[in-house]
Amino acid sequence: MEVKDVVSWNALVIGYSQIERFDKALELLERMREEEIELNVITWSVVILGYAQRDLAVFSSGREVSRVFEDHRRVESQ
Repeated sequence: MEVKDVVSWNALVIGYSQIERFDKALELLERMREEEIELNVITWSVVILGYAQRDLAVFSSGREVSRVFEDHRRVESQ
């Protein structure tokens, strides 16, 4: 990907979520964090919507997203 901004990353996360590849969407979320891409409300909305569309068997992964969100908020407030 030539342009690596939040819009490009969000497009990929949305695409994977739309085809129900939530594992890939979460991998991208982690890569965004590693590459210090600013996560925004679109990023979080897509991830949360993806979990809402899945069954409750993924509750532990939902906790992981919650942890990532809290970590992100802590970094932003510093």
